[in-house]
Amino acid sequence: MADRYWVGGAGYWTPFDTTHWSTSSGGSGGASVPTSADNVFIDSSSGRSEEHTSELQSLAYLVCRLLLEKK
Repeated sequence: MADRYWVGGAGYWTPFDTTHWSTSSGGSGGASVPTSADNVFIDSSSGRSEEHTSELQSLAYLVCRLLLEKK
């Protein structure tokens, strides 16, 4: 089990793009894409603006143990 943090603002959660995944809040992208054993965090260091709303598309790709969004 690992923690994964969304970074770099808007983007798509796909099974092959590691650009938006980090091992720490506000860290560099490039960590592995979350699996069903991992915790996912979307927080104030994710690069989202106030008017940017969370939009999860392609639900078949969204795999994680826990998804937490904090503003």
